[in-house]
Amino acid sequence: MKRQHMLNVVWIAILYLIGANQPADCFAYEPNAEAQNASTAGQAVVRRPASASERAIAETAEGYSVSGPMDGNRFSTSANSVWLGTRKSGDVWQVTFSEPTVIGSILQINSDDPHRMANAARNYSWQISDDGNEWTNLPDTIVRNEKRLFRIHRLKETVTTKHIRLVVNLAYGQAPALREVEFYPSTASIVPFDEWFVAVSSDEDPENLAIGLPFVALARLCDGWTNTQAQTLWHGDFDPDFVSIEPRPMCAFFSGSYLEWCQCNREPWRGVQEVLLSRSLPMWGSCGGAQVFAILEETGVDQPWDCPRCRNPDKPLLPIYSHIGHTGKSPCGDYSKCIGERGKFQMKIEHADPIVQDLPDVFEIVESHIGQINHVPNGWHRIITKGPGAHTVNQCLRTDDCPIYAAQFHMEIYESTMETSTLIMSNFLRIAHEWNAVPHDGPPVID
Repeated sequence: MKRQHMLNVVWIAILYLIGANQPADCFAYEPNAEAQNASTAGQAVVRRPASASERAIAETAEGYSVSGPMDGNRFSTSANSVWLGTRKSGDVWQVTFSEPTVIGSILQINSDDPHRMANAARNYSWQISDDGNEWTNLPDTIVRNEKRLFRIHRLKETVTTKHIRLVVNLAYGQAPALREVEFYPSTASIVPFDEWFVAVSSDEDPENLAIGLPFVALARLCDGWTNTQAQTLWHGDFDPDFVSIEPRPMCAFFSGSYLEWCQCNREPWRGVQEVLLSRSLPMWGSCGGAQVFAILEETGVDQPWDCPRCRNPDKPLLPIYSHIGHTGKSPCGDYSKCIGERGKFQMKIEHADPIVQDLPDVFEIVESHIGQINHVPNGWHRIITKGPGAHTVNQCLRTDDCPIYAAQFHMEIYESTMETSTLIMSNFLRIAHEWNAVPHDGPPVID
């Protein structure tokens, strides 16, 4: 797959991937039963150019396809299914319909990477034209600093157009990439989209997104979730706006971290705090991800943070965060003289909860930490505590009113605990699915 930007100007790419005699809907996304029922009730499902008289136009990097975003293969990152532009700023991807077409919603799938915004549109808008010369912005599609791989644009009012184009003012990476675009005729069209989740990096480095990938790998080992989609994201980009955009994620996972909390910038955690306190999304935090949930719940980002090494014992800034123990003095972030839990340890179930369904009362799971949640925050309760040989008491906590879990252990480090890890992950995915299936006017009370 060549990625150099050798100019391959494709002025007319006929969207004719199978043969000239194929019907006009031959590239249509196959909707599920719910979407098909909605279509028969007047909610048309999808509209794509699909005949020889309709075309996509764009300057396209060598080896990539101007018609790739219209092939019905939403998530493929192969070059023949992806349009990749040729410049960081100023790329345009345009579609011309055979006849004026009503558009009320647009599904846009960004990036040539399956999990992150690699080559992707960052600042952009959609425009329409009757003649292909004079263009009008669609204000509801103007996006600045895009963070989403998957986005549904909802227009306030439908438009009828012969031509529509994506204008990219700035791209991530070398140039913008599109995996799929679908046009829907109603502003309220049902856009069928399988459940997906966010894997959030708790690391201080915004580029270290791979730390969330073990959650993706583990989820795909679970029955029924083999092909689930996921986006990796830095915690500073996770906020209520990210969560609320359609299609909404089903849940979010937060990775562990490396620095002491006194060494971390608090402000990037503000969006996470807002989502956490809103109880609007099922979430799972592992290790550092669990600790920060407790910190945000009790102390928040507007108060200073400390660690046990720099702490004034008479005036602790983060009393909810402690260390297992010390063997000597050392500076913040130097763990060489800290007592830790590393490797497999036994856990004990303390409180009935769907997350521990089918688990034995005592089970083994991987740990890798020296810090810990010192006490249970208000509004939370303990599900799992230490078993024989372990040190940390608060091994897994849950909020009282939403399936948000803070687990000191690492289910995502699963090579030596495959059965237990996949069981916990399967339970959480089921819990998140069931929670999202019910409308929530406020935080639900979960027994």
